[in-house]
Amino acid sequence: MAFVESKTSSCRNGEAELALFLSTLRAGASNNTLSETEAVAILNTVFLSQTSARSSQQDHYHWIKHIFKLASSEIQIIIYGLLAASRAAHTIIHADGLDCIASSLKYLYNDADAHDRGEILSITKRLLKRVQTGCSALYKRSQHSAIDSENDAKLASYQSFTARYYNFLRSELGTGVSYPRHILALQSLQYFFSLSVEPGMFLSDRELAKSLCNLSLDPFEDVRDLSASLLQFIASETPEFVSLTVSPGLLHDVEMLALHTGRGDHADGMGRLWAVRSHTNGVVESAQAAAERALMMHISKLENLLSKVGSLQPGSDFPLHGSLLALNYQLRNLKGPGLDATSDSARILNLCRRIWNEVRPQLCVDSPERTSDLADDDGTEGPKDLLAYSWRALRDSSLVVQSLVMASRPSKELYSSIGDLCMDELMSLRHRGAFSTVANTFLLCCDTVRNAVDPGARDLIHKWYKIALSQIDEQADRLTRRSAGLPAMMTALLSPVDTESFSRAVSDLVGIAGQRPQNTALAGEELRLPQVHALNCLKDIMTASRFSVIVIRFLSPIVRLAAACLSSKIWGIRNCGLMLLRACINRLDLSNRNENIASQDSKQAPAVDNPSLVAVQLLESARRVSDEDPDNAMNATELVFAGLDLLGHTRSKDSKTTEMGIVIARELSNPTWAVRDHAARQLAQYLSNLGPMLAAQRLLEVAAPAECENRTHGVLLCCRYIMKADVQPLAEPDLERMLPLLGDSLATTSGTINSRSPYVNAAWLDILNDAAVLVANNGWRQQMLSTSCSQDYLSSLQALNSAHSTFLTQRLLLHKIFRYMLTDESMPSYGETVQSIATELADDPEAMCFVLDIINEKLTGRPRLSLFSLFAHVVNESYETILLRPDVLGKAFYFLESCFASSIRPGLESLRLMSERIDLRQLSTTRDLWNATLRLEAHILGLVVLPGNGGTAARQRTSLWLDAVEYASMDYLDFPTRLSAAAALSTLIGHLQPANLNYDGRDIKLRILLVVYDLLNDDDEEVRAEAVAAAGKLDLQHVSAIGGLGLCALAAREVLIEELRQQYRHEVLLTEAALAKVMRVGRDSESGFFEREVVRLFETSVSSRLADIIRSKTDLFAEERQNLFVDDIGEIEGWTKVLCQSAYRQFPQDQLQSMFVWISEGLDQVLAMMQVEQKRADTRGASFSISTFVHPLGATYDHDLLVVFLQVTSLAGVLLNWEATADSKAHLHKRLEQLHLLCTQVQCNEVLTRAVNHALGMVKVK
Repeated sequence: MAFVESKTSSCRNGEAELALFLSTLRAGASNNTLSETEAVAILNTVFLSQTSARSSQQDHYHWIKHIFKLASSEIQIIIYGLLAASRAAHTIIHADGLDCIASSLKYLYNDADAHDRGEILSITKRLLKRVQTGCSALYKRSQHSAIDSENDAKLASYQSFTARYYNFLRSELGTGVSYPRHILALQSLQYFFSLSVEPGMFLSDRELAKSLCNLSLDPFEDVRDLSASLLQFIASETPEFVSLTVSPGLLHDVEMLALHTGRGDHADGMGRLWAVRSHTNGVVESAQAAAERALMMHISKLENLLSKVGSLQPGSDFPLHGSLLALNYQLRNLKGPGLDATSDSARILNLCRRIWNEVRPQLCVDSPERTSDLADDDGTEGPKDLLAYSWRALRDSSLVVQSLVMASRPSKELYSSIGDLCMDELMSLRHRGAFSTVANTFLLCCDTVRNAVDPGARDLIHKWYKIALSQIDEQADRLTRRSAGLPAMMTALLSPVDTESFSRAVSDLVGIAGQRPQNTALAGEELRLPQVHALNCLKDIMTASRFSVIVIRFLSPIVRLAAACLSSKIWGIRNCGLMLLRACINRLDLSNRNENIASQDSKQAPAVDNPSLVAVQLLESARRVSDEDPDNAMNATELVFAGLDLLGHTRSKDSKTTEMGIVIARELSNPTWAVRDHAARQLAQYLSNLGPMLAAQRLLEVAAPAECENRTHGVLLCCRYIMKADVQPLAEPDLERMLPLLGDSLATTSGTINSRSPYVNAAWLDILNDAAVLVANNGWRQQMLSTSCSQDYLSSLQALNSAHSTFLTQRLLLHKIFRYMLTDESMPSYGETVQSIATELADDPEAMCFVLDIINEKLTGRPRLSLFSLFAHVVNESYETILLRPDVLGKAFYFLESCFASSIRPGLESLRLMSERIDLRQLSTTRDLWNATLRLEAHILGLVVLPGNGGTAARQRTSLWLDAVEYASMDYLDFPTRLSAAAALSTLIGHLQPANLNYDGRDIKLRILLVVYDLLNDDDEEVRAEAVAAAGKLDLQHVSAIGGLGLCALAAREVLIEELRQQYRHEVLLTEAALAKVMRVGRDSESGFFEREVVRLFETSVSSRLADIIRSKTDLFAEERQNLFVDDIGEIEGWTKVLCQSAYRQFPQDQLQSMFVWISEGLDQVLAMMQVEQKRADTRGASFSISTFVHPLGATYDHDLLVVFLQVTSLAGVLLNWEATADSKAHLHKRLEQLHLLCTQVQCNEVLTRAVNHALGMVKVK
C-alpha cells in the first residue's frame, strides 16, 4: 500500500506512470491484498480532483470507463486485467464492474494487434471462468435458500453481463468488420462455448449460425478455420438446428459461388461447410457411417468427373477444388485412423494419381505458359489460367493425401503407394508452388513410416533414399537453379534422430558434389552436372530448422566443399556453391561455434576445416586467381567477398584475432571499392572490442596508409566504421586524439593534396563530417575540427578540378556547412559565410540534395537555428531556381518543417518572406514535395498568416490548404501522403488555440473536425495515432483528461461526432457533410464532402451501383476495398443519427427532391432484389441464371450490397423524420413496410432488418 500511495501523485503524468500504477493495483487485486472495491476507491481518490461530484457519487467506475477509452492498448489491457483479477475464482464481481466491462468491450476489441489479442484472450478466459463459477454459486444459493433479493440481484447482473457479452461478440462477426475484430471475437466465442456459459443463448441462434457460415467463406484462413470449428461445436450439441442452416440448398449455392468466382477462399469455405454438414449428419445418425457415406459421395463425384477427357480446365461446371477440399476436411474429421486401407484409401489415392496425370503436362515444364492452350478459348482465359487451375488441383489433392495418411489404418502397401506418388511428383515438377505442398505431404508420409510398428514399413525409407540418390545422377542434365523438388525429397527422407543415416546421406551428397565436373557434352546433349543437385540438397539440409542441431557436426566439410566450388569454372557450380556457403554462414552459431567444431569427430572434421581457416584459403585463392589471370577479376572478387563474409561470421581464439586482422587488412588495398568497403567493415568489427582509440592505433599498425591510394582509402573507410561502432561509443577525448592521429598519418604518407585521389580526400572529409555531427549532437568542443583540418586545406580542395570532383565537392560543401553551424554568430565574417554557402547551394542543386539528405538523416530532432536560417535564406533568395528541382525543394521544405517541429522559432521576417513565396497550387509536381509543403504550410499558417491577419486573404489561404489536406487524407493508395495530412492538421491545431479556429466563420473549425474524423478512420495505425494527437489538441466538450494521454480512435470519433451534434446541429454545412459521409461509405475513391459535391451525391442511381457491384464479383481487375479498418455499418448508423438531428429545414428543396428520387428508386431496386431472393429461397437447388446469383446466404450477406441497402433505408428514415410531404411520406412508408415483410420472409441479415425497423420508427406523429 505504501508503494501505491507513493505513485498516486505521479500516475497522471504520462502513460508509463499510469501503466505502473495500474499494474500495481492489479498485482494487489490478484493476490487478495486489495479487493475490487478498494482498488476502485483508490483510483477514484487519485482522480478525485478532476471528477465532478455528480459522477463520483453516481458512478464509481467513471474513471475506469475513461481509462478503457485511452489510446494506449497496454493501459486498456491492464485495467481489463484489474477488473478480472482475483485469486479466488468464486469471488463475486460487482454489478457496476460487470457493466463497466460490458460497455467498454468495443474499445478493447476495436484495434488489437496479435500480441494484444493474446493478452485480451488470456484475461477473458479468467473473467469468464469467474463468471461461470459465480453464476453456479449464486444459482445454488438461490435454490437452497429462501427469497434473497440481494442474491437474485447479483445473479441477474451476471446473466445480464453474459447476454451483453455474447451479443457483443455476435455483433463483431458481421460483414465488413476488420480482421482483428473478427478473429478476436471468434477466439472469445470459442472459449465462451467451451465453458457452456448460458448455452441456450447460442445453440439455437440462427443469426449466429448464418454469420459463422458467412465467415467460413472469409478471405483469411484462420477466420474460416475458427468459424467452421464453432459450427461443428454447435452441431455437436444441436445437429438438427445446424442442418437447417448448413442445408443442401446452401451447399449447392456455395458450390455455385466457388464456380462463379474461382477463388481459393471460396473453394476452401465450400470444403469446410461440406465437412460441417457431414459432421452434423454424423451426430444425428451413426457418426462413422454418416461420415463415410458423405465421403463416398464425394469420391464418386470426383471419379465421375475424372472419367471425362479434358475435364480438368478452367470453366468446368464442376467445383473440383472445393470438392477436393471437402474430401480433405471430411477425412480429417474421421475419429482416429479408421479408414479401410484396402478399398476406400485405394480409391482416394487413385483419384489423386489421376489428377496428377492430368496436370503433369502443365506443371512439369520450365515455361508452362507457352506449352499449351485451352481447347475452347473464348478470350477470357489462357495458359496462365490453366496453370493456376492445375497447380491448385495438385495442391488440393496433395492435402487430401496428407489427410489420408492421418485417417487410414497403418499399411505398408498404402504408405508405399503414397510415397511412390509423392516421389514421382517431386522428381517431375517444375512449379515451385506445387512441389512445396507435395514436399510437406512426403515429409508427413516419411515421418509416419519412420514411426510405424511394422519393420517392413520402416524399410521403405531406405528404398526411397536409394531412388532419390539415383535421381541426382539421372537428372544431371535437367538443371534448374534450385533443382526443383529433389532437395525437398532428400530432406524429407532424413531425420535428425537417425544420425547414422543422416551422416551417410551427407557423405554421399558431399562426395557427389565434390566430383570433377564433365568438361564437354556430346552433340545435342546438355552438360551433365549432378554436382548442382547435390549442392542444392546440401543447402536445403543446412537451412532446414529441424536439422539445426545435427548439421553443426558436419559444418566444416560442407563449408570446405562450398569454398572449393567457388573456384569452379562452371557458373552453375559456382552459384550453387555460393548459396550453400551462405546457408552455412547463416547456420553458424556465434556463441558456441568453436566449441561445437572442436568436439567433432576427427574423421568428419579435421582441424584444418575450421571455417575461419577456410575463409583465409578463399582469400588466398582470390590472390592466386588475380595474379595468374588478371582478366578474371570478377571470379577473384567473388572469392574475396565469400571469404570476408565467412570471416565476419566466425570467431577465432584470441591468439588468432591478430592474424585474422592482418588477413583482412590486406584487402584494404583491393582495387575494387566494394571489396575495400567490406573489408573495412569486417576489420572494424574485429577491432571493436578494443575501443575506438585503441582500434584506430591497431589499424594503423597493421595497415598504415601508404603511397597506394587504394590502401589509404581503405584505411580511412575502416576508421569511419570504427567511429560508428556500437560496442564502445566514441567519447570526446578519444575523438580529440583520433583526428590528429589520422591527419598526421595521412599527411606523412599520401603526398600533396593535388597528388591524392579525390576519393581519398572525400573519405577524409567523411570522417571530419561525422566528427562534426558528434560535436554538434553532444555539445563537444568544436576546436578539434579546425585543428585537424585547416582553412588552407579546404581552400586547396576547393581549387581541385577533375572529372571526379563532384563527389569531393559535395562533401566539402557539407563540411563548410557544419563548420558554419558550429561557428559563433558574433564572428565578423559570419554574414559573408552565409551568403557564400547559400550561393554555392543554389548553384549546385545536386550538392544541395546531398547535403539535405545527410542533415535530415544525421540531425533529425536536433536541428540548429543557424541551419534553419541558412536554408530559409536559400529558399527565399533562390526560390524560382529551386522550384525547377522539385526533389531538392521537397527536401528543403522537409528540413525546415522538422526545425519547426523541434520547437525552433526563427525571426518572423524570414517566415513572412517564405510565406509570400509558397503557393500550394505550384507545389504538387511530386508527392514528396506535396507532403512536405502541407506540413510546412501548417506552420506558416499557425505562426504567420492567421495570427497576423484574420481577413479574407487568410481565410482563402486556409481554405485552400484545407482542400489540399482533405484531398491528401483520402489518398488511400499512398500512406505517406495521408500521414502528412494528419501531421499537418495536428500542427495547425497545436499552433492555434482551438477556440480561435473559428476566427472568421465556424466553417473552418467544422471542416477541420470532419477531416480529423476521417483520419481517425484510416487503415494505418500511424495515421490514426497522428489523428488521435490532433483530436487531443482540440478543445472538445465532455472529454475527461488524464495527463497528456489521448483517446483511442473509436472514442475520439465518438467525442467528435458528439461535438458536431452539439455545436453545429443547426447549420446546413453539417447536414451536407453528414449526408456525404453516409453516401461515401463503401466508395474509397470518392472525393470531397463540401457543398459543391453534394449535388453530385445522387447522380449515380442505385441500379447502377448494384449492377457495378455484381459485375465486380467476377472482374479480375476490380478495385479492391482499400480501407479494411473502417466499420461501414457503424458509419452509416452514426451519421444517420446526426442527419436526424440536423438543420433539415435549411436544406435546399432541389437537393431534397433529388434525394427523394434517389431513395425512391433505390427502395424499388432493393425490393426487386429481395423478391428475387425470396424466389430463390423457395426453389433453392434448382437451376437459375448465374446473373441473379449474388451470395449463398442471400444478397444481404454480401457486404457491398448491404452497404447500398443500408444507405437507401437509412436515408428513407431520415426523410420520414424530416417531415416530408404527405405523398412522399406515404410512398416511402409503404415501400419500407413491404421491405420489412420481405426481410421477415427471407430471413435476411439482421442488420438490414434493424435498419428497416428504425426507419419505420422515424415517422413523426403530428
